[in-house]
Amino acid sequence: MPQGPIAFTDGGDQFAWFHVTFTKDGPQIHEQEADENRLRLLIFIKEIQALYQVSSENTIVAGFSQGGIMSAGVALTCPNAVLGFANLSGRILPEIKPHINNLEGLKKLQGYLAHGQFDSKLPISHFFQSDELLNDLNVPHVSKIYPMDHEISENELKDFLQWVSEQLESTATAV
Repeated sequence: MPQGPIAFTDGGDQFAWFHVTFTKDGPQIHEQEADENRLRLLIFIKEIQALYQVSSENTIVAGFSQGGIMSAGVALTCPNAVLGFANLSGRILPEIKPHINNLEGLKKLQGYLAHGQFDSKLPISHFFQSDELLNDLNVPHVSKIYPMDHEISENELKDFLQWVSEQLESTATAV
């Protein structure tokens, strides 16, 4: 769960991967910035895999909000780089669709979507759009909705960690 490179200027320990403006028509992202940082994240993942000698079959990229957006973007555009991804209270950017081209690789990718039913930052409709896209792409995934806002709840964290454990156990038994 790497930290985004853009620090919020309003204080606190909050970071982003790209600038976004929330409008009445939904979030408007800085597309070039999002794409450049998706590629930077992919390079970072490959560097970490090489440094710690971890295979892509034992790598899960995950994040909250924009971190989840970026995790899904990396996994869907480069499915051979990771075992799976988790998108916690994020969405899948429609802007990455032209970069999704390894449809065979997507079939072995594992996804995890979790979202707050009462999310005030990214409404639940984004969750349903992401779930539908993964179904259309035949990406195996788990989808869970929690009675929460734009946050990570204790139950969500427990379920997510259980999913990670199951994914890594399945690769260990397959070897």
